[in-house]
Amino acid sequence: MEWLRRLYRKTVKIASLYTGTFVVVMILNQLLFFGFCLNPVCLIAAMPHVLFITVVVGTWLNKHNSNKEPWVRVLSEWADKNNISETIIPRSESGYYYFDTLNLSGHNIKDLPEEIGYLSDLKYLKIDGCTDLKLPEEIGRLQNLNAMSLNGSKGVILPKQIGYLESLEYLSLSETGLTELPNSVGQLSKLKHLHLNSNAIKFLPTAITNLQNIVTLKLGGNHALKLSEEQHKWLQRLRINGCELDVNPDHFELATTRKSFAFNSFTEASLWAKDNPGSTITRANAGKGYIGLKKEK
Repeated sequence: MEWLRRLYRKTVKIASLYTGTFVVVMILNQLLFFGFCLNPVCLIAAMPHVLFITVVVGTWLNKHNSNKEPWVRVLSEWADKNNISETIIPRSESGYYYFDTLNLSGHNIKDLPEEIGYLSDLKYLKIDGCTDLKLPEEIGRLQNLNAMSLNGSKGVILPKQIGYLESLEYLSLSETGLTELPNSVGQLSKLKHLHLNSNAIKFLPTAITNLQNIVTLKLGGNHALKLSEEQHKWLQRLRINGCELDVNPDHFELATTRKSFAFNSFTEASLWAKDNPGSTITRANAGKGYIGLKKEK
């Protein structure tokens, strides 16, 4: 696990710090007070106060250097700038052990720093109610992220790297004013809950039909949304499989790009023509069936 590897690296770093401090303090102590006496008796006599000085100096150095990791420093400065408390964004590297939840709702932030990608243990990310929120490409590095909510964050911009969130099961983008989704959303193979309601989406990405594990899908309130025939069939399959849909798939208009349709009989072609005013029917080549030609809008 990533947190174990991080803890190991930190332990080695601290051990090295205290060991180095002990050696330096011991040498200075023997040099200044014992004439550089390396006799075992001298070393044993010096041990108590050398250990005490080592702990004091080592602790100070550790605390002084704990915030020196560049990504920690950047996150800390960003948090200070946006008046985000230390309970939400830690100011030291040790604060990120077991750090799996980040709730930035209500802070009206405009962006996230690239260093957010270092929070590899993060599982839950909530940034509701912001305006013109821009997510960095590094968001795709959060391989353990299980749930992300951006509800009400108007004008949010989603990078294509959102498709790299291979552990994501819950994605809520309600009332964000979204007009489109990146096609990479189709790579979220573990996604179960997708909330896109009350937006301005006109077309869904073609790759969205790759999402076969959807349990809850909200599309209501996207009044201009049109579906391709494949997407309509995908929604119907999800519904049959027990997916909870907030809108009947037949509610949406089909946005087909096909101009011609083949029929085996004139009766089938006539019924189709009734539903497509202005369309024409012609005899297929070699007399095999009929062709319906859709009127261009």
